[in-house]
Amino acid sequence: KFKESHITGKIVLKSPKILFFSIPFDPSWQIRVNGELSKLYPIQLGMMGIPLEKGTHNIELTYEPPYWTLSLLLSFGATILLIVLLFLKYKLSKRNP
Repeated sequence: KFKESHITGKIVLKSPKILFFSIPFDPSWQIRVNGELSKLYPIQLGMMGIPLEKGTHNIELTYEPPYWTLSLLLSFGATILLIVLLFLKYKLSKRNP
């Protein structure tokens, strides 16, 4: 299955191999092999890959943009600050007609 930021699949290997992804290496990609977090490596002119042992493997790649969590927290904090400031402005305008 393939979406822009989430790829899943299953692979069966008869011997140890390197699974190659034709996606440019970016540390924001995370890979889970059989449900366990693994490490992606830059290979073949900056693309991504991972060594796998013989056997069946369920692969899940996910991408989270850099600073995604930080940007959400800052946006939420700025929204709360705006609401507080608007409330204070409203209260002060009621006191001083």
